[in-house]
Amino acid sequence: MICETYAYKLTSTYLAAIECQQAEETDMSDKLLFLIEQARRYRMTSDEREEQVRSFAFGNTHLENDSITMDDINDAFGEMSSAVAAATQDDNIQS
Repeated sequence: MICETYAYKLTSTYLAAIECQQAEETDMSDKLLFLIEQARRYRMTSDEREEQVRSFAFGNTHLENDSITMDDINDAFGEMSSAVAAATQDDNIQS
């Protein structure tokens, strides 16, 4: 009888834990779906987009070469921006 009572308590506790976990997963799933929808609708500013591109560039280059720093990435972007500005100015002069 003691074993049956103990087994019942274990089973009840286990089932209660599963129900609780399922409720948490449902809550988490709803929260996650809400956050995904919010992220889907969000429009980044040009500054945010540039920061994301720089971060992406750093992450990928740093994987290949761990001596790359964020300063290196920022310097490279600065050089590219200067080159683009110069090319744009040349195009405007020729037009």
